[in-house]
Amino acid sequence: MPAGLVDQLTAIENSYTELRSKSSFDHTILKQLNDVNHSCLSLSSDTVFLNILNRVPLHLIEYVGGCLLKKWYYEKIDLDNEQLDFLKNVGLLNIKIALTLQIKPDVELVKILIFFGDNDDIFNILIDILNTINDIDEKFLENIRFIFDAISHFEHGHFNRKENVHILRNH
Repeated sequence: MPAGLVDQLTAIENSYTELRSKSSFDHTILKQLNDVNHSCLSLSSDTVFLNILNRVPLHLIEYVGGCLLKKWYYEKIDLDNEQLDFLKNVGLLNIKIALTLQIKPDVELVKILIFFGDNDDIFNILIDILNTINDIDEKFLENIRFIFDAISHFEHGHFNRKENVHILRNH
């Protein structure tokens, strides 16, 4: 595993409790998590990526993504470019997770990650977005489309057919 990524993961793991207690995330936190996300996306080894899937920072990235979606949905506010970029990268990370997990299926991990950990209402928000898609800002949709792409990969990916599991229908 690249040394820089190890340092990034360790730094986030050391501040996990503090970060997890927040409901709002400033520029510094988003940048730190986005840097980890970019490092994960640039990994060329699926084996290395598989080894970090259960690490705390990936769960935190998903949690923050869920918090941003909930903020947009419940508070009816526009997200800034940095927040939108973060959501886009969460979607790209989820696609990488889906494709990598075809090597070593882990349905429980998918359920945790795709539904942003303990943000249970994220699934309902995503369904509502689909139901009201014509009323939603195009810039927002452009940045969250990868989340829907990732769900499609999880739902129709190799490991679901193999195990006869439908994550969305069984959530």
